[in-house]
Amino acid sequence: MVRVSSFLVACAYLWTCLAKSAAAAGDDIGDDELYYFGFPVDCRRRSNPPLPDNYFGNCSTIVTTESTYGKLRGCDGFLVAAEAVGEAIQKTIGNGRGTMDGSVKFFFDSAERVGEMMGKRMVVVGGSSKFGLYGLDYGFGRPIKCEALSGNDSLEVVYFSDSRECRGGIEIGVSMSMDKMDAFAGLFGRGFGKAKEKLRCKM
Repeated sequence: MVRVSSFLVACAYLWTCLAKSAAAAGDDIGDDELYYFGFPVDCRRRSNPPLPDNYFGNCSTIVTTESTYGKLRGCDGFLVAAEAVGEAIQKTIGNGRGTMDGSVKFFFDSAERVGEMMGKRMVVVGGSSKFGLYGLDYGFGRPIKCEALSGNDSLEVVYFSDSRECRGGIEIGVSMSMDKMDAFAGLFGRGFGKAKEKLRCKM
């Protein structure tokens, strides 16, 4: 059973919109071509064996999954993406205790898998909506806009942060060429419009 969360929904919706917008922007990508998706996981409180109490620093890994462009672009693309992301999370920390293998081999295996995907079509999530960047104030007021983007033709990097306007919301930052951005923005906005209409019908 896949546990639904705002993170999972955001990842699934983003992934399907990116897959659909590639074709809309004129990219010749076959239905059978794989499209990889990766996102970071904080291992500090999930490692088994646990990290010592005096540990200071980062400890994270990248969880990866994949699907085909055809499935992601289909009518059930969102469900396919949500299931793939959910199963990847469950496979990593799905032992019922919310912990993960903290061995060195686990981290080497994760890094090796990401290395095998380099050069292939892949989107990677950076940042986190839990960092609370918009709540920071060093005496100059809160940030107006937080951005941290990079990528190339095969590797797309998107950035998640907390929302400045909506408590508990997720802000998604993307960077791409103008034609792809136009196609992506149209698909992304229309999807939200359809969701709002369905909610109105049920109320």
